[in-house]
Amino acid sequence: MKLSFYRELLGLIGFSLLTVSHVYAEQFEKCALLSVDKSKDYQVRLEKINGDLLFSGAKSLARWRETSTFKLPPGSYEILGSIYSENNKSKSDLVYFSLDLKNLQRVELKVKEHEGKPVDILIEEQPISSCRDVSGLDVAEYLTTDPSITSISISEKEQADIQHVFAQIAHESGHPNPEIRGVMPAGLRTDIGIRFDKTLSKETKSLAVLSVTPNSDAHKMGVLSGDRIVAINNQQLIGTFDEQIELFNVNISSEKAKYATLKLIRHGQPLTIETAIEPIFVPRFSFVINPRVNSQNIYKYTHISSSALYQLDRKVMSILSNYKTQRQEFGNLLIHIPTKSDDNIGIGGVRESNGIRVTFVGVGSIGEQLGLRPNDLLVSINGTPLNSADTDLHFEQGKQNLEASIYRQGKVMRLANIVTIKQLPEVKLVINNQQQEIYLAQQKAEQKTLQRINYGQTVIDIPYRKMQRRYTKNDYSFIKQEKDLERDINRKVN
Repeated sequence: MKLSFYRELLGLIGFSLLTVSHVYAEQFEKCALLSVDKSKDYQVRLEKINGDLLFSGAKSLARWRETSTFKLPPGSYEILGSIYSENNKSKSDLVYFSLDLKNLQRVELKVKEHEGKPVDILIEEQPISSCRDVSGLDVAEYLTTDPSITSISISEKEQADIQHVFAQIAHESGHPNPEIRGVMPAGLRTDIGIRFDKTLSKETKSLAVLSVTPNSDAHKMGVLSGDRIVAINNQQLIGTFDEQIELFNVNISSEKAKYATLKLIRHGQPLTIETAIEPIFVPRFSFVINPRVNSQNIYKYTHISSSALYQLDRKVMSILSNYKTQRQEFGNLLIHIPTKSDDNIGIGGVRESNGIRVTFVGVGSIGEQLGLRPNDLLVSINGTPLNSADTDLHFEQGKQNLEASIYRQGKVMRLANIVTIKQLPEVKLVINNQQQEIYLAQQKAEQKTLQRINYGQTVIDIPYRKMQRRYTKNDYSFIKQEKDLERDINRKVN
């Protein structure tokens, strides 16, 4: 059965040089495969109108097979197609057309340049159960029921850990109970584990170390909170705080950086420390916090604190590590965590035979509200003994009367107070389970520089998604249409 195929060509300059012909379609159910057959003189680039790359065939990829493929999930696509002539190094006019893969099995587009040399673009059936290795989808499309997405389950502890990070991000946004969406591109993260104090750095004319991440390279090399870094790799850290941070980041985050030599001042005495720099690859991931809570006022996240990204990256890598030990598939992994009460007592401790020896009490935590202190032995809460690693505590949101039995300085004590149980946000997290080798090869083929981020930055830019682009008849240029973007995203997510 053949279906009609409609396309709209808007505002093309000199479109007479290009023709699109021989379009037909048949019914299909599962997946589509984009195949580009390149002639030796021409290259094809296909991308979504919003800028997400679907396929690029370039001269540098001449060693590829004659036919290169890219899998597409069923769905509606707006495609930008263009032909480049390698003979005269000029770019031809752009061809715009729409593509609906929801009910198609095979679509064939033949695009011919004015000299008659063809480049064929084929979309045909692929005999697999789903498209699990699709990349380059934006956060709105991540959250649909597309078969390219695999929903996975993680433990309750992992869920709570992730929710705590996103609760921190929501709090830092400054918006009350916001719906926040963001996407972090794949790339290399660089961290030696140092956070800086902006106020003290201004006063001391050096970078004052606020904190050191446990088990980080800096921690292993002996950097301490309160140290003042006066130079890195023999470059003096002078200027404003932002200039100092920029110089520090350049030395830490450059592609060639493998070691960093830090000159410190500790208790008035000079000290030199050398630390290794080992960036890790983190795949692309997107998130929505509190989806549909306030769909009329979506907060498009533009910044994230370095400490929150540090924690989030490690949660993502932990999920991927556990998933890959069970399966070898690659694609988009969806973790949907519903809202729930925060059952975390908010303490650090060591389990002993008759309870938990408290080593740390978080600010504002249930433990602090109860009056727990470091070195207390926490025996029970509300009569539930804590002498087993399998003990689960569940609290309802709101104010509750809690009671704890403890040993403090050899004495049995009872602590009781009315505490506030917080609500953890609903979270949708999608991770692109992409092999690092494939990602690095794509970046090299497209002559792109790997994004390398240093966790030492105060805040890190995190794009929500590229602005929607439209071609207009009025000025033949791409313009940004925020209203279209909001409408499209609300339709896809909701």
